[in-house]
Amino acid sequence: MTAPALTLTKLEHASVVLASDRARILVDPGNLGTPNDPGAFDAILLTHHHPDHAAPEFLRDALAAGVDVYGPADAGEELGLAGADRGGAHWHPVEAGETFSVGDVPVVVAGSIHAEIHPDVPGPQNRAFLVGDGVFVTGDEHPLPPAPASVLVTPMNAPWLAAPALVRYVRRVRPRLVLGVHEGFLNPAGLRVADRLLGMLTAEGADAARRLEVGEEISL
Repeated sequence: MTAPALTLTKLEHASVVLASDRARILVDPGNLGTPNDPGAFDAILLTHHHPDHAAPEFLRDALAAGVDVYGPADAGEELGLAGADRGGAHWHPVEAGETFSVGDVPVVVAGSIHAEIHPDVPGPQNRAFLVGDGVFVTGDEHPLPPAPASVLVTPMNAPWLAAPALVRYVRRVRPRLVLGVHEGFLNPAGLRVADRLLGMLTAEGADAARRLEVGEEISL
């Protein structure tokens, strides 16, 4: 079965909406800004529990509205998601290798642990998601996709991210398009620097690399 065509809409920081004709999937609604209606989505994909990716009250409201939320088990514990899922049917802890569908959109789970921030402090679990026909949302690590990824949605700035690591990652994945996210902490000068780094990736295996403005939508 062929996966449907998707659109991607950029929201705040690391959050995006992936949509087909039959499904709307919200990724990483964090504390830099969330949509007005938690119940307006068929599913939420949560990469990890850090607050810039996971706004607890929004996620609990989404569960109460009957939205399926998928993410790592420790995120559910940290954010109290299992307790908010009163019917027990909408919070889904997932592991790498699992598959599920949201409407007509297939999803494959990947990922393991958040990239290192401090040498003595272990990171939380991180889940990456291969959505539809090759849209790979990495969260805060550099996992290899479980199948070829044509679109790579990955941080362009983070406390844990060094430019050489991003270059090496793009060389390994070789996507058609890199969409840089996780830019919400940057001022205009920082955005210009990060945009230049994205531009370099077209010489490193990507056909194109760019940052979308908040609210901008593209067809994938």
